[in-house]
Amino acid sequence: MIQLSYKPNKQVEVHMRYKTENKPINYNPDNLNLNRVTGRPKQGFRTQFNYKLDSRFTFRSRVELSWYDKKGVVPQNGFLTFADILYKPILKPVSGNIRLEFFETDGYGSRMYAFENDVLYSYSIPVFFDKGYRYYVNMNYGITQKLSLWLRFAQTIYPEKNSIGSGLDMINGNVKSEVKMQLMYQF
Repeated sequence: MIQLSYKPNKQVEVHMRYKTENKPINYNPDNLNLNRVTGRPKQGFRTQFNYKLDSRFTFRSRVELSWYDKKGVVPQNGFLTFADILYKPILKPVSGNIRLEFFETDGYGSRMYAFENDVLYSYSIPVFFDKGYRYYVNMNYGITQKLSLWLRFAQTIYPEKNSIGSGLDMINGNVKSEVKMQLMYQF
């Protein structure tokens, strides 16, 4: 993996990353007694741009590409892009952020991950594969000096699916929604 970071001033940051890996898997298309171990190469390229608009607003965007088993029998490609707007004023009780995201991959082998902001003491790193859109909204409100409220709403939309997941986690429809609320009182 190689990563380059460029920060020409206090407002702008650019990160670029290239990653390659070759993970071995058991491969037995002819149903032989012994499984043959073969490598499955995966490559990825990511570029991220952060721009601090002023002391309250930050804009962040990312474009990511992945190639899985590019010279294999069933190669897969993947694409992910998102844009964030973060709002954090100094000495104000309200802060938050919003993300809009699009992803499209040929399968699970070319899947991608993206860290997401969440409620306090929690985090989210969902996996993205197939084709879809995702957005989420986070909000933090300091009600008093000792009482704070965090809210999060996230939704993933798969326009080409009739159901999401499997087994007990199966959702009939193409929309998956998540809601989190956290209330904290400091003694």
